[in-house]
Parts: sequence; structure tokens; C-alpha cells
Amino acid sequence: MNEKPVKIIYSGDTVIDEQARGDIELMRAWWQFSLTIQQKYNGVPVYWFLISKGWRTYKFFPLFLKEFYPKREIITPQNIQQFMNKISSEKFGAQYKDGIIYPLNPDYLKSGLNDVPEHKKNDKDVIFFLEKNPEYYKGNELVCLAQLHPNNLTKAGLRLLHGVRSE
Repeated sequence: MNEKPVKIIYSGDTVIDEQARGDIELMRAWWQFSLTIQQKYNGVPVYWFLISKGWRTYKFFPLFLKEFYPKREIITPQNIQQFMNKISSEKFGAQYKDGIIYPLNPDYLKSGLNDVPEHKKNDKDVIFFLEKNPEYYKGNELVCLAQLHPNNLTKAGLRLLHGVRSE
């Protein structure tokens, strides 16, 4: 990218209790928080730097964001890939290689979380995640990046941000 200032919100290793999965309140709060950061640093690009060891976490990107990386059927632009490499190398050093974080002391998802349910086995985004991070079950994390801006939100992202519930 260029040498202009940016803000980066980092997240990783977020595990949601099984009973709370499907509840959108955590994501709604997250989007409200990110909007607050965007407004605070008006005019400065804000990026979400996410590391994902599970396909469920990765699915937040295609569900809520239009443009993000890595994304199926799109080659990450060179300037974006260089930016992702720089951030990842600075944060994780030698644990980072080719878009994946290989933690020294990895933690693992419970075995039930590793299994892709039958109804998701043909999901193109799940398949893409598994291709990009084939050893996710070892605790490896896929590096993901998206610029946070209301114009980059899908319809689902806008509904979530503005608190509109779809029944």
C-alpha cells in the first residue's frame, strides 16, 4: 500500500459459546465499535486484520463485507498482499509464512468445531477457507484483511450495523 497513516483493528481467537452461536449481538456490538473507530479517525482508512483458524470465523467476511482478502475467485492485489505480509510479519515474525500463522504453541478448536457439517460441505466460501488453510485443525490461522467502511458492507452488514432485525 502506501505510507499514509492507517488504523488497524486486530482480532483473533474469538470463540463463541455454543449456546450463543447464531446470536448476532456480539457482531452487532463489534460493528458499532468499528464504526466508532472509523468516525474517531475520520479520513484515515481503518482495516480489520483477522486471523482465522476456523471456517465459521472466516465466513464473517463474505457474509458482512463486499471486499476482503483472501477471497475466492479473486487474486489478492499485490499492494494488499504486501500490506498483509508486512502486518503479519511485524506481529508474528517467523510464525508467519504465505498467508498463514503457524503458532509456536497453538491452541485448537474442539474436535466438533473442526468438522464441517454436511449442509456446509458444498459452501464455496467454506471450501475456499479449507483450501487456503488446510491444516487449520492444527491451530494454523489464515490471515484476513478488509477495509472497514459502511460502503464496504453487504446488505446483511448494513442491517447489522444499523440494528435492523430481519425476522
